[in-house]
Amino acid sequence: MDELIEYASLVFESCQLAFDWFYSPVAALGYRRPIELCETSEGRQEIMGVLRKIEFGEFS
Repeated sequence: MDELIEYASLVFESCQLAFDWFYSPVAALGYRRPIELCETSEGRQEIMGVLRKIEFGEFS
């Protein structure tokens, strides 16, 4: 979990924005909140995938 938060903070260039994102519904995650997916490895992989897309500007 710490790794995800750290990466999100880098992607969003803000700890507060990363925190807000984790607790908000995300369309790319089926309108689920990232914090809800952190308990499983599959969920964490899904979150990392979305963060990578955000980082590299892939909005498909």
